Amino acid sequence: MATRFTGEARSGAIVALALDSSAWWVLAYETELRGRDASLTRAHFNEIIQNFRRIGRSVPVALYHADRDPTAHPESRKAHAWLDDLRIGSMMLDGRKVATLEGKRRWVIDTTRADVACGAIVGGSITVFFNCEDDVTGENIGTLLYSFSLTNNPALTGLPALAASAFDVANNPALVDLPRIAASRTLAAGAWYGDLDDRDD
Repeated sequence: MATRFTGEARSGAIVALALDSSAWWVLAYETELRGRDASLTRAHFNEIIQNFRRIGRSVPVALYHADRDPTAHPESRKAHAWLDDLRIGSMMLDGRKVATLEGKRRWVIDTTRADVACGAIVGGSITVFFNCEDDVTGENIGTLLYSFSLTNNPALTGLPALAASAFDVANNPALVDLPRIAASRTLAAGAWYGDLDDRDD
């Protein structure tokens, strides 16, 4: 039987993704989200990783939170990449060291990977559930990473813009001539609030 979860969904903690020579993306960092009456902490990241291992499946990467919108085009709703592993890292933000949540991505859609490489898509946004309850056991399992979305409206401005990694370019000659973009610092609003009945919704 599939494990089911209920809880309050929060998304729109939008981040730009760091350029890296590996397949790892920085998904989020410790911060207060005053406009959303929430915060992201290292403890949340620990719970996310524990639940990722508990569930035992990769996290989907969709476009523009389309996976949360039943009216969105199916091409946007499907996984353009998967996060096959999660870890906690760190970075400097405004002169202080903060914990980061990082995901090891695996591309599925080559055209989306090319869009990221040329700067047509520059950032990403997590969808998380706080105080999740396992529907089978009734246990409160804490914070769950439901999905990650590629977006052009990053709200957390502490990270450089998304770019395809050197690994992508080395393993896909079609990406070699695509231009690179500089880091951008765009502040934008983007949020979805509501309840999920289960992980399949």
